[in-house]
Amino acid sequence: MHPCSSVFQAMRRKGGGILPSAFRGAARDPEAQPAEPAMIVLDTSGTVCSCTAAAAGLFGAGLHGPVGRHITVLVPDLPLRPSTPGYNVAYARFKPDAGPWRELSGRDSQGRVFRLLGSLDTMEWEGAHHIVMSLRLRERAQPGAQGCDAADLNEFEGDAFAV
Repeated sequence: MHPCSSVFQAMRRKGGGILPSAFRGAARDPEAQPAEPAMIVLDTSGTVCSCTAAAAGLFGAGLHGPVGRHITVLVPDLPLRPSTPGYNVAYARFKPDAGPWRELSGRDSQGRVFRLLGSLDTMEWEGAHHIVMSLRLRERAQPGAQGCDAADLNEFEGDAFAV
């Protein structure tokens, strides 16, 4: 089984884990469950072990494109470093930022920067600690667009949960 699939199934079994409240409700309602979340599994040094197709698609890569790369190649503003595995796990586990989602910048395979939201947690899988990252696109409505008002400028429009 694909590592991300195993992790996602385990997270649903334990009642959500890193999954935001929208996922927690969806885990109880199979019809509301996204087909595939945008998830990346990292080792403790921050290297991508595996990812879902939805996550790879966010970065304009094939399913195995991100594997073996350090997460900061894809998400440059994450403070995870190869030389600090203990810090990386603590950072992911204790979520120093307010709320479960953190606004981040992603970089696609063409070098273009885009905005996204990320949520981190840790999980033991096959006897080793891993960092699990869920991703969502962060989009803003464009001023002047039909039906757009000031409140729309802060709405999350699309989840990368193919997602």
